[in-house]
Amino acid sequence: MMPTNNTSGTASSEMQSRRPPAFQCYASDYIAQEEYALASLDERGLLFTLLNQCWVNDSVPADMAKLSKLLGISASELQSAYGNLIKKNLSGDPEASDRLSVPELLRQMSDMRARSAKWSESGRKGGKATQDRIGNQRLLSSHDSSLAKGSEKSRDELSGDEKKRSDSEKGNHKDDDEWLKDFDDGEPPL
Repeated sequence: MMPTNNTSGTASSEMQSRRPPAFQCYASDYIAQEEYALASLDERGLLFTLLNQCWVNDSVPADMAKLSKLLGISASELQSAYGNLIKKNLSGDPEASDRLSVPELLRQMSDMRARSAKWSESGRKGGKATQDRIGNQRLLSSHDSSLAKGSEKSRDELSGDEKKRSDSEKGNHKDDDEWLKDFDDGEPPL
């Protein structure tokens, strides 16, 4: 049986385990069935109630007392509506002998999950390729910008003007400090 609840609590696993909201149901397929045409309105309603329960939970209890409680009807109401139409569409669950399931819905769910996993993997691969390309562009861009700056000289190789400019950029304002001291002492600036 496929898991119906997400217990990990992570957003990505929640998205991966979220059940598809609907199954395919072609009205013409049901109307064309002799069992459907001969069934009572109660049995037709029971069928679609069971289809919905099985879509959401994969299966329903095979025990009639439990099933009637699940459906919110009496055991006698369930028994009277449970005819050939229901028997044709529900069968023993392949993974739990005490459950009933709808093979067509199990197939649809399996197909939808496989398709979703395939799309997810394709998206993951495409996203990785995009991120790799962006990362390579950034790497090339930073490499190009370092080449544009030219080769950096060590502090010992800088000329006097370059040292002053380098010191000024680093916050070393020795000349400025002297000028301010002379100004404060009343000496005119040069």
